[in-house]
Amino acid sequence: MLRYIARFNLALSRLGIPPATVDSSQRVEFQSAGVKSGRTPHEAALVMLAGLSETMRAAAKPDPIPRWAKRGTVDLSDATVQTAISDIGWDPDALRTFVAAVNAKKTKSAL
Repeated sequence: MLRYIARFNLALSRLGIPPATVDSSQRVEFQSAGVKSGRTPHEAALVMLAGLSETMRAAAKPDPIPRWAKRGTVDLSDATVQTAISDIGWDPDALRTFVAAVNAKKTKSAL
């Protein structure tokens, strides 16, 4: 569980949200829910971010999401993840399209 917590907090940081700015009981709640539901720490951080204040969501940045999707730490086809990304104010379809294009480009260059 300690590794999950560390990765969850790192994911929040990568999204532009310092973990210390989020109430610790709320972080623990989403970390526990993420473990129970089988979500990666990155997915759990996105789900939590969707429920934070508009100010915090506005400060967040989607930059790491395509990299996480390529690595398999975020499943952009998962309905809960899509809803969270939409609720944050980002376009899950655009992120999915971007990741697919990057993957296709890598496949072509490998041939």
